[in-house]
Amino acid sequence: MVDVHTNASDHKYCGPVYLAVIVDSKDVIPESNEDNNMAVIPITVLCFGDVFALGDSSLDVGYGQTEMYRGVEYTVTLDTTIYNIYSSDLTEGKENWQLNLYLSNFPTINQGSQALLLNTFTSVTYPNGVSPLLGLHSGESLKVEDIQYNIAADMIPADMGYRYIVLSLDLPSGVPYQDIIRVNNVKAWPLAIKDTSPGVDIVVTEFDIAEAQVVVDGATNVSITVTGSVDLDDQDPSLVNSVLYWSLDDQLDDSDLESGHCHHQWLSQHST
Repeated sequence: MVDVHTNASDHKYCGPVYLAVIVDSKDVIPESNEDNNMAVIPITVLCFGDVFALGDSSLDVGYGQTEMYRGVEYTVTLDTTIYNIYSSDLTEGKENWQLNLYLSNFPTINQGSQALLLNTFTSVTYPNGVSPLLGLHSGESLKVEDIQYNIAADMIPADMGYRYIVLSLDLPSGVPYQDIIRVNNVKAWPLAIKDTSPGVDIVVTEFDIAEAQVVVDGATNVSITVTGSVDLDDQDPSLVNSVLYWSLDDQLDDSDLESGHCHHQWLSQHST
């Protein structure tokens, strides 16, 4: 047994964190495998004045991009986990907490310049049955997935050296509790803001076959969804042509056998 001590002055480790242990023989005892010498456990560190914390979070700008262009509309998808580490239950209602997106030239909102890109209650779509307005009991967490932030083409501001898109769990003024420790309320992702309009990137987002086994000389149905990185509605869908091949591996080369073509028609703003 060993006592674990925390440093109250290091707010970076307040809230949901991990405690790790590594066993090292310093080469005194030769080991055949050192990959299993580490173990990790989740733990919540309670710090005075801490109310909220963000846990594991992911942000998808779309099509795996790490850049945004001015004049282009985007749908940003967010997954996050919110922790209530306050000593009592938190009040329901949008006036009590908000998930806001900022553009920033630092991976924080405490230094440099920021621009509020979108707040929780403007142009945001939540999955059915999920709401950020739920009250959180003390010690509880809420996992929210597939939050859709719809960013209009004119929302990206002029260049101020923004290099990050930052998610911040904010408390409006006037609530009966203030989150003194803010370092664990923020998640940041690198993001380049560009003026030049992007080229078209066509991506295969779905590829399904009706049957896992096909009898030789038989036929089966194949469905393909192709998505464009910009609005393609004014383009002739016949310009997009999908070609099917038989292959012995998951790569295409000159030895593979062409099997057929599929022409498309637009089903939505970006997909065919």
